[in-house]
Amino acid sequence: MDALVQQRRAVAAAVRARRDDFGARFSRRLREAVPEYYAVDETDLQEAGWSAMYVLVDGALDVLAGATPPTTLDRSLADEAAAAARSNLSWELIERTYRLTHQALWEEVFPVLAELRLPRADQALLLRQVSDVFFDHFYRQAEAAR
Repeated sequence: MDALVQQRRAVAAAVRARRDDFGARFSRRLREAVPEYYAVDETDLQEAGWSAMYVLVDGALDVLAGATPPTTLDRSLADEAAAAARSNLSWELIERTYRLTHQALWEEVFPVLAELRLPRADQALLLRQVSDVFFDHFYRQAEAAR
C-alpha cells in the first residue's frame, strides 16, 4: 500500500479516536463564536446540529481514509438546515457553523501529524492531501445543504 494512503488512514484513525473530546471542545467553541445558534430554544435544532457536526467530521475522515465522497446530503444536515429555517436563523449563520467545524477539525490534525514524525517533504504532502479532502468535503456539503 502506498505510504501516503497509509498516512492518510493513520491521520483519520487518530483524529477519529479523539472524536468525543473534539465534540466537547467544538461545542464550547461554537457557543462562544456563534451564540445566536444556541439562543434558539428549539430542541430539534440543537439535536440536528449535534448530529450534523458529527456527520461532517465523520464524512471528512471517511474520505480522508479512502472512502468515496458522498454525492448526496446526509439527512442530519438537511434536518439542521430545515430546523434553522423554522427558527428563522439565516443560512449565513449555519454556514458559519460549517466553517467552524472545518477549522476545528483541521486543528485536530496538527498534533496527530506531529505524532507521526514524518520527514518534512512527506509531512507537506500529507498536509496538502488533508487540506484538499477537507475543503472539498465541507464545500460539497455546504453547497448541498444550501
